[in-house]
Amino acid sequence: MRILLFRALAPEQLAQLRDRHPQCDFVATTDAGQAESELAHCEVAFGPVPSAAAARSPALRWVQLISAGIDGYEPLAATTIIVTTAHGLHTAALAEHAVMGILAGVRRLPFFVVRQREGAWDRQAGRPALLQGQHVGLVGFGAVGIEVARRLRPFGVRLTAVKREPAACPPELDGLDTLAGLDALLAAADHVVVSLPLTRETRGLIGPDRVARMKRGAWFHTVARGGLVDESALRARLLDGSLGGATMDVFEPEPLPTDSPWWTTPNAIVTPHLAGHHAGLPAAVFGRFCDNFDRYVRGQPLRYKADFTRGY
Repeated sequence: MRILLFRALAPEQLAQLRDRHPQCDFVATTDAGQAESELAHCEVAFGPVPSAAAARSPALRWVQLISAGIDGYEPLAATTIIVTTAHGLHTAALAEHAVMGILAGVRRLPFFVVRQREGAWDRQAGRPALLQGQHVGLVGFGAVGIEVARRLRPFGVRLTAVKREPAACPPELDGLDTLAGLDALLAAADHVVVSLPLTRETRGLIGPDRVARMKRGAWFHTVARGGLVDESALRARLLDGSLGGATMDVFEPEPLPTDSPWWTTPNAIVTPHLAGHHAGLPAAVFGRFCDNFDRYVRGQPLRYKADFTRGY
């Protein structure tokens, strides 16, 4: 069996795989061109392989992704190739990133960063607020939304959420609705946190009309995917001062072009799609692959299989 490892692995990780599965031929590369040519001959692939080349491969049976999302891998939906994801491995970091953004907004961190660069000791114009008593609205209440709520509850905030399917309101929240309640959430929340997956249903979910509904002075935070919100409408509200700010980890397209106006948008904190990253992530993703590969060799069901009909 030939396995493509399209991932930067430590020598000891590669040795571990070869020692545990001496009958297998592991091909390790970080070169996209080599990976594309190897896909035609490999039964298994690990890493962010080119989806179009993977879909054309006559030998490929299974792809283990390093991401939780499957946007970009739609060509595999029409094949018999099994796709498994890193679902759950980014959750804690995504939640902490969202909380960081909320605290940065409340304590006016972008303002003080500017003042620091100016050498200005300004204790009046940048006066912070308290998070306690503010309303945080969660757009999406899956694994990430749950962890955001658990981390915010000790701050004494009001927490409401919307999700795609009906569910009973859990103790972490003060209110839970379906997406039918999204407009009301946007109008009421001091902070809007988006963690929904990008699917056909959710693409463009927060369009210009919904951006306009957001409460004056509110902050927008996204740790999801570009394509969920109308970025032009959001940026317009930041420029006219009617929104307090935004923490933006994802965009459409990515990488964010060097001439994008987002780099210099007032009260916007831009990070390069790394909200889910942490020091232990590479080892965790490798462990996910090793566990699934052991199961694959034994003929057992694989864990964390993607469902292209749901979009994640």
